[in-house]
Amino acid sequence: MVDTVSGLAWQGCALGLSDADCTAGQALVGDAFTAEAACAALEWGGHDDWVLPSAEALHLLVDFSRTGPAVDEAVFPQTPGSFPEVYEAWWEDCHWSSTPLATDTDVAWVLMTHSGDLSEGSGVEYHLNDRAAEGWAGCAARCVRGVPEAQQARFLAVEAAPGEGVVLDRVGGRAWTACAAGQTGLDCTGEADLLPWQQALSWCEGLSWGGRDDWRLPDVVELRSIVDLGRSSPAIDPALFPATPYYGPDTRTNVGQFWSSTGRDYNSFALYVEFRSGFSHFYRMDEGRHVRCVR
Repeated sequence: MVDTVSGLAWQGCALGLSDADCTAGQALVGDAFTAEAACAALEWGGHDDWVLPSAEALHLLVDFSRTGPAVDEAVFPQTPGSFPEVYEAWWEDCHWSSTPLATDTDVAWVLMTHSGDLSEGSGVEYHLNDRAAEGWAGCAARCVRGVPEAQQARFLAVEAAPGEGVVLDRVGGRAWTACAAGQTGLDCTGEADLLPWQQALSWCEGLSWGGRDDWRLPDVVELRSIVDLGRSSPAIDPALFPATPYYGPDTRTNVGQFWSSTGRDYNSFALYVEFRSGFSHFYRMDEGRHVRCVR
């Protein structure tokens, strides 16, 4: 399957499965080292340059209108997972990425296939997703090819209006407010507000910043594009986005969590991205979280 937006080509079946409908074989579920080696050795679709995907590439597969699995099964049939037959598997079904946790390279980010979350830890009995999968079943995997060379200087910080910083994404073609709602100035002074989801939508729509008034709340894929999983506390470039709040120095409930505009299809939930480590999850729209706008 070729993603016509990103240009990435994906293995139609998870590792271990084959045939047009992915019904032959058995899904490979285990440690990350085995998954990485299996992708490197894979010959599929006439190509042999497959790799285990990064966390952000893997996240592009998510269809947030679906759950259990949160991918389009017409495109990716037989996605491995035990939910809903085993209800607790909503917090166990996962796919490996090649992206390490910034604070512990023995741990890797995984895609939780029930919900579409990116997480550094999982399990009904919670554990960090160590690559060796010691004491837990491990994850499935799907390989990718066509990974581009690393982009240099993707983001550029500018003073779009006096005292109002904007960050330009020269790959994504977007502009971001350098400060979160409640902060001001080029160094983003002040305490970042925590707003309910509906108010977050309205705040961005009503914002005048950097000489523009066409701001909006980003969707979860857009919001994840400014996460830097090579950093922690905060998991974002502080030279571009100064004073981004994260839990630790600030201990308010939900501090460091930023709303996206992406809602879930149940329980009045919406997705957010947390900027201490970089995970994404979902919860109640009536709770307060931070806001950063995009255009």
